Amino acid sequence: MVHSRGLWLGATLALTSVACDSKSEPAPSASQSATSTSAAPSPSSVPLAPGVRPLVPRGSASVAQRQTLTALTGPKRLTLAGPRPVAELTVPVGQTLTQPLLVVLTTPETAKQCETWQRIKPAVGFMLCPTPASDSTEVVQHTKSAVKALEAKFGQHVGPRSTLVGYGAGADAAVALMRESPILFPRGFLIGGGVSGFGSGAVQAFAVQGGERVLFACKDCEAGRSVSNLLRSGVNARHLDETEPDLKQLQSAWAWLSEGDPWWKPDAPE
Repeated sequence: MVHSRGLWLGATLALTSVACDSKSEPAPSASQSATSTSAAPSPSSVPLAPGVRPLVPRGSASVAQRQTLTALTGPKRLTLAGPRPVAELTVPVGQTLTQPLLVVLTTPETAKQCETWQRIKPAVGFMLCPTPASDSTEVVQHTKSAVKALEAKFGQHVGPRSTLVGYGAGADAAVALMRESPILFPRGFLIGGGVSGFGSGAVQAFAVQGGERVLFACKDCEAGRSVSNLLRSGVNARHLDETEPDLKQLQSAWAWLSEGDPWWKPDAPE
């Protein structure tokens, strides 16, 4: 298990490239096909064979791997900076265990959503809002710079477990990060973007490397195919038919996204 995000800051995992380039397409099992309740999968869907298990077990970033450290101190909110400001950060003041990370990726038009997520996130976990951008590649760069600055400041308090929320170009960036390092980013909420990022080959790579949950929010989009591909590969997936979810819908989405993830439990044992 990798205990630092430094690995993905410089390069894509080699295993992802191998899985995405593979032309081997194992046949689906009857039980896996029955789990899909969304739109029918495309002929090019690549489900996992019945006996295939993830190379990195889902949920492997367990509570048992969390360290007990000195309690985090304030301020609760601050700006992380490198050569220039790179992110707004919410610190889980008072927490002593290694913490998970919620990353909210926005565009200039959706930047205020970070304030909304400060109301949704539980007391545990850092929350990082990288500098907004309208280009997904730029959002990815901002995110990597922000995480690097976070680790430089808080060190071992930052655990190898992140959940992504992306809006528009931020959703496209979230898909890129999830595909690059599924074990670090096993769960994501993609709002108004990212729908085309989970083709059959990408889904298989995401699944075998530890991908766990993906929630799409969009209207009149092709999310059904991606949801079906993810479900058939053993990744839990849903589609919310809403482009601009309100607070109640976002709270419900977070409840589903964080469900069963021990890192986000306030009462996690030491």
